[in-house]
Amino acid sequence: MLDSAESGSVKWSVEDDTKLTKLVEGYGTTKPKWGQVANDMEDRSAKQCRERWLNQLRPGIKKGNWTKEEDAMIRTLQKQWGSRWSKIASCLVGRTDNDIKNRW
Repeated sequence: MLDSAESGSVKWSVEDDTKLTKLVEGYGTTKPKWGQVANDMEDRSAKQCRERWLNQLRPGIKKGNWTKEEDAMIRTLQKQWGSRWSKIASCLVGRTDNDIKNRW
């Protein structure tokens, strides 16, 4: 049976985010070794660390309101590429595939 950290139900604290950011920067932000990062985080899996970094903490992620232009681009690209959110995200600077999927 998974404990609460392994099941993903434990919320990330500010301290967790700070520690994760320092670890990723220490290992290199281009291709961090998520297994090593998770070992240093102790109560988080490699997948949890990777997803937190890519979807919440990575520099350059837009957290503000969506523009009409972004919404129009999502509609256009979704018609063209379907639900290929990563491909669509590559055309919207600062938005993650998860952000776009949730917006859709």
